[in-house]
Order: sequence, then structure tokens, then C-alpha cells
Amino acid sequence: MFEQLKNDFINTVADQLKGNSHLKYTLGIAHNGKREYCVIGEAGIEPPQFYHYEIGSITKMFTGLLISKAVHEGKISLTDTI
Repeated sequence: MFEQLKNDFINTVADQLKGNSHLKYTLGIAHNGKREYCVIGEAGIEPPQFYHYEIGSITKMFTGLLISKAVHEGKISLTDTI
């Protein structure tokens, strides 16, 4: 079931990227102690290569993950004010 969900997600992202060959989506997955990643372009999974990411783009992801972790641990609520 997990593989099917992963493939459906990849196909959905690739469909959204059609006509935008300059856009890439990097997907990282950790499942059952295994880690993998892939880069998705408009044609689906692309051959592995190194990409440079803007710091603003990657820090948004880490901020979201840390907020999610804090909510899960009961340290904050999504309705808390800043």
C-alpha cells in the first residue's frame, strides 16, 4: 500500500509540473527505518544529481517540521498566537 501511495503522489506532482520544465520537486521519505529521496520533474522521477536550493526554500520546510513536532508533543497548539 505504501508503494502505491508513493507512486500516486509522484504521478500527481509530475502532472502538476507539466509545461514547467524548470521546476523540480524533491521528495524525501522515511518509512519503516528506511530513507529514500527522489527528484520529480514534469516527466516523473529524474536521474539523481546534485541540486542547489535557496536557503529560504529549505528553511520553510524545517520550520514546518519543527512546528508539527511541537504540536505532536503537546508543546504548542495550532491556535496559539505568536
